[in-house]
Amino acid sequence: MDKVTELPLKSWQFFHACRVILGPEIVGRICGRCKRQAYRWAADPRYCDNVERNPIDWLSDLFEMLIEIGRRDIVLAGLRILAEKANTEVKDLEPCCPDKETIAEECLDDYPAVSAFHTAIREGQDTKEVQRRKEAAIREIEETFRKFLEQPPKEDLESSWRSYGM
Repeated sequence: MDKVTELPLKSWQFFHACRVILGPEIVGRICGRCKRQAYRWAADPRYCDNVERNPIDWLSDLFEMLIEIGRRDIVLAGLRILAEKANTEVKDLEPCCPDKETIAEECLDDYPAVSAFHTAIREGQDTKEVQRRKEAAIREIEETFRKFLEQPPKEDLESSWRSYGM
């Protein structure tokens, strides 16, 4: 029986739990390192001199750099790959921002994403692709809803709709 009683909150704690549960040999082998490295990754940096940054720290650095250059989408894709192993999902908590000037334009912007989602279903595409298209459609609809909430109450929506043939 393993001795891990608390869920890890820090990357070194995660590797400590892995080392205790799986053993340092297995952790080292999976990561392409020796078992001593598993001990270094699992060491509490407050109390140990022989510590090294672990793969979670490296991944965190990659994510941070990608976000800094505006590629949050790649970070979310990486997180989704990891989450799939635990049969869970990554939810984007960052509020979406409407990218069109009017509600009518936002509404029209929904259709390609919803259509792509439906097409993926009709064509029997891979579940991951259908999921990705579902999320894109939901995001577009969220943008429309946000635009609706931002809409000044006095704007003439009827004329806006008519200008787009709706």
